[in-house]
Amino acid sequence: MVLSGKERASLWRLRQRENPALHEQYKPKKSERNKKRKEKGEKSRKTIQEMSDRIREKRDENGEKPNQTIRERKKRLRESLPDTPPNSPPHVGGPHHQAAVDDNQRRM
Repeated sequence: MVLSGKERASLWRLRQRENPALHEQYKPKKSERNKKRKEKGEKSRKTIQEMSDRIREKRDENGEKPNQTIRERKKRLRESLPDTPPNSPPHVGGPHHQAAVDDNQRRM
């Protein structure tokens, strides 16, 4: 099975953290890379003010605006139903459940 980049990265991080000696070796290397990147003036992300108008519009189309509307919709739903209790889990293992299981087995 082929793993995606995200899956490979998460597996690698798990392996790093499982072995404390390897993780301790990795931390100074990561710190050094970050220092070099800062010295060069590279940034991992641009601020909104640094983005061009075209990139900013793309960003809004692809992610920020849809996410914002979803958050607003969820917030309105929470506000409209403030006293609703959480869903209860299905009851498994009681006498009614066993009767249903027996009925299904007889039908087979």
